[in-house]
Amino acid sequence: MIRFDFIDLDLCKIYVLIRGILFAEFQFVFFDWIVSSRLRHVHNQTYKEEGWPHLAGLFHGKIYSMKVIVGFGNPGHKYNFTRHNFGFLALDFYAKIHKLNWQEKSKFNAIIAKDEEHDLLLVKAQTFYNDVGVSLRAIMDFYKLTPQDFLLICDDFNLPFGQVRFRERGSAGGNNGLKSAIAHFGTEDFPRLRLGTGNDELRHRIGDVDFVLTRFTEQEHENLPSVLMNVADFVAKY
Repeated sequence: MIRFDFIDLDLCKIYVLIRGILFAEFQFVFFDWIVSSRLRHVHNQTYKEEGWPHLAGLFHGKIYSMKVIVGFGNPGHKYNFTRHNFGFLALDFYAKIHKLNWQEKSKFNAIIAKDEEHDLLLVKAQTFYNDVGVSLRAIMDFYKLTPQDFLLICDDFNLPFGQVRFRERGSAGGNNGLKSAIAHFGTEDFPRLRLGTGNDELRHRIGDVDFVLTRFTEQEHENLPSVLMNVADFVAKY
């Protein structure tokens, strides 16, 4: 008959406890591996279907996140070169110098262009300025992104024309497009690039509502290329 003394019993209890912990840990690791594999598969399929085959191969370990560059504006030719469409104009300039092609994406209610060299997705929402968040939420959910994966480019009449200001996060500051983005993202924690459109004399004469829909003056037009080039350089390095 085998005899166990007090010490032997304690050692047995410890052994059983350790075995239980190790088995539980194995189960956790195995479950985590299954989930991670499934996530990688879903992301790979998503990028393949959307024309990003070079990104699909990156999902070996951690999840890869492309950057989405969103220009604010209103759809329609009558809004071209208006101050409120400065974001659209900035992306059109970027797409032109990088030879990118725009395509409609009805599921995002947007026009998009892919910059595979810099792993960027350029977006011009077609929801009208004040509802841009609807389009951004659809893109975020489809690509499994976070608000921090976006860079929003908008006009700001509180900044002098040509001044560019970048912030990692912050309030809408009275911008209705940013208000919509905050509402649909559920957070203020996302990057934004504000492009100055300020013209105090004109703004005070006609009021804010009409001012944002006015076109740039002749002198402002002359300075647009240098401003747009600065924005394009920032986006390419972002």
